[in-house]
Amino acid sequence: MRLPRGGPAASRNQRYDRSPASVIATAFSTGTRSRTVSDSTSQYTIPFLLPGTYEITAQAQGFKLYVRQGLVVAGAEHPVVDIALELGAVSQSADVTEAAPLVNSDNASLGQAVTTKQVEDFPLNGRTPMMLAQLSIGVIATAQPTLVHPFDNSCAANWSTGGLPSQTAELLMDGSPDAIWDGRLAYSPPQDAVQVVFVKAFDNDAAYSHTASGTANQVLKTGTNGFHGSMWEFT
Repeated sequence: MRLPRGGPAASRNQRYDRSPASVIATAFSTGTRSRTVSDSTSQYTIPFLLPGTYEITAQAQGFKLYVRQGLVVAGAEHPVVDIALELGAVSQSADVTEAAPLVNSDNASLGQAVTTKQVEDFPLNGRTPMMLAQLSIGVIATAQPTLVHPFDNSCAANWSTGGLPSQTAELLMDGSPDAIWDGRLAYSPPQDAVQVVFVKAFDNDAAYSHTASGTANQVLKTGTNGFHGSMWEFT
């Protein structure tokens, strides 16, 4: 996450200004701002960002204000955003409206996110969001087809991840453990409360050291600056 300074000429000559730059991530839904500054090697880190859409701004004395909008951060992701500051006045800005898709370059984990719209719209057995993990790459159901209730702890985790035995994946909710002693699901939140189900069929992240196969993380919805809710009826 280096911040090259001075535009194309500086990049060609590999000359960088090591003075710190201020970087701010602003959540679109709440307006919450997370701030940091780059270090002496022009690296920066903004930890503990909730899943959502963000605007990234960066500024330093003698350079244009960098603005990138529409950066989507999903659950369990560690996006790397390289920022190139251009020479100019602080009152000027360099807006980045389109960028190449982010590539996971920090590890070799392989996974897939079941998005908010899919959680809301897909037919869901027993309205149990963890059942959507079976739609992810590398996941195969091992139980016989049957009706699943939210309190059916074993059914909601009865699938094989990465070809390994069932109920060996680490089950998480907002990144925290959500499984009982034998690998069954401990708690299933309501479908309306779940934002995304993120499954890593092949996970080599040392943060999840309790899994014999992959990880399945249910990320709950966060609040916004406006009132919202849901209403439905089943017949």
